[in-house]
Amino acid sequence: MHVNKGFAKYRADGSILIILAHEDPRVPYANWLTTAGHTQGTMSFRWVKPQVPDAVLPHPDTQVVDVSRLSTMFPDVDEQ
Repeated sequence: MHVNKGFAKYRADGSILIILAHEDPRVPYANWLTTAGHTQGTMSFRWVKPQVPDAVLPHPDTQVVDVSRLSTMFPDVDEQ
């Protein structure tokens, strides 16, 4: 399972929201990854041949939230 620039759905500000959940969060958003039943694991982010200096590469921000709060936290999720 992965998200890459070839099929990621971008938000209006150019960012990408990746939803990792045990079940489909049922929000109209393309970047959902399933846990495949796992309760633990490792996630990694990598940039292959970025066209910008290291100092300006994006730094992922992660949060654990209840799926029912997604539309409140990210109002543009419902607009996708």
